[in-house]
Amino acid sequence: MINDFLLYRNSAARSLPQSGEVGGGFGGSLSASYARSDGYSRSREGRLNTGYSGTKAFCQGAYDASGVHVGWHLGLSDRGWGSGTFYATPRWQADEQYEHTTKLFAALQASTSVLRASSSAFNLQTSLYWQQDFDRYEGYHNRPELMPYNYNRCNIYGLKVNGYFDSPLGRTAVGAELRNEDLVSGNLGEPLSQPHHIGGTDRDYTLGIDRTNISAHLEHNVLLRRVTISAGFVAAKSSWSDMNMTVYPGIDISYRVPLTSQPSPLTSLRLFAGWNTSLRLPSFTEMYYRLQGYAADPHLKPEEMQAFELGAQLAAPVVQAKATVFHHRGRNMIDWMMDTSLGDDARWQSVNHTRINATGVEVSSRLSVHNMQFAASYGYIYQDKVAEAGVVSQYAMEYLRHKLVATVQTPVWRRLDARLGVRWQDRVGTYTTFEGETRSYRPYALMDARLSWNAPRYSIYTEVNNLLNNRSYTDFGNVPQPGVWFVVGLTAIYWK
Repeated sequence: MINDFLLYRNSAARSLPQSGEVGGGFGGSLSASYARSDGYSRSREGRLNTGYSGTKAFCQGAYDASGVHVGWHLGLSDRGWGSGTFYATPRWQADEQYEHTTKLFAALQASTSVLRASSSAFNLQTSLYWQQDFDRYEGYHNRPELMPYNYNRCNIYGLKVNGYFDSPLGRTAVGAELRNEDLVSGNLGEPLSQPHHIGGTDRDYTLGIDRTNISAHLEHNVLLRRVTISAGFVAAKSSWSDMNMTVYPGIDISYRVPLTSQPSPLTSLRLFAGWNTSLRLPSFTEMYYRLQGYAADPHLKPEEMQAFELGAQLAAPVVQAKATVFHHRGRNMIDWMMDTSLGDDARWQSVNHTRINATGVEVSSRLSVHNMQFAASYGYIYQDKVAEAGVVSQYAMEYLRHKLVATVQTPVWRRLDARLGVRWQDRVGTYTTFEGETRSYRPYALMDARLSWNAPRYSIYTEVNNLLNNRSYTDFGNVPQPGVWFVVGLTAIYWK
């Protein structure tokens, strides 16, 4: 079960809806989707082990009156999938793993303008939210006698308050959030004083953890004729960590380059630069998972990151392009590591890396000609830290050094569209086979195609992934990858 708490500097001024933007009265929408597959592989005993099925439903509504906007939403996601050998180790070679998750979530939001002074106002938004995540992990699908299922249930409650106001000096945004995460589990956390029954079973949740995270942010935006400056900070603290309230500042600057003597709203060139800092608390899994070759550390430190970026963005009627150079300086980065030289005693251990620095480039472009769209993007990353010989990393030292994606999309007939895409990537890192052999990842390329009929209220589509049936690649760990893969789907939406 993954439950990450990510804090980052954001702009309440840009994200807050304006009260009274929509006409008065009630409105709403409802959407749902279902997908299933038998999977693309079988276990050594001949059973399907990568199939999946999932249902999603989402509804939202709003009420608008003069100066007041109220919105709400409800959602459900229920998914089950065979994870094959994903969590397997050379010591534990299970190839029929399975996981089922159910997520329920709801939120109520309200925004208005208050404290009017002359021609300005303080715009206020509050939101109250709840989310429940239920997870059932099966080491051997439908065979609890071989390994008892792992059950987790996490309830998340939160309250956000955001606001902004305009002045001759620019726009100022402030806000705060209170968030509580309450986990009960069969294998994650500390012993509970009072067990909780697991519905539908004869077992109890005997472990758990509860943490409360608080944060506050302040940001100021200055919009000049050609220059935009946004600076601010987030202050954060968690009841789980012994760290004091810590401040994470950031600043973004952009400059619009004049291309002609008469500026055009359709053509622009923007130069931008930024420096931002952030925090991520370890997930409950990273802190407590200690089964079948995994040994988590409950004393992990939070990750901290400094991110520098410099780039340019061009927008024109026919072409859009963007190029960015970035440098990330990470401290206490969380990872799972395994020393394969230990043989049968090798196990995955959650750790903090002291420092990891990464430098990279991202370039993307899109060309539109006669209703056809051509797009391409490329990303490159270099990290200054590599794993020692025989040591395997799951996250921090395993990353895509090169990734190239190119697509072409064109109308075929009436509402029928076609898209063809190619992607090539080269991953840094190693993985371990069931025989205990450590291998490096190799570059590979895949081709995908899609046909879709797009109507206002529904879409029918078919996709062919890995069109050339490439079976000679490994993308993550010792997990077999599918060959050619067909998908047929229908998406429909009803709204009022």
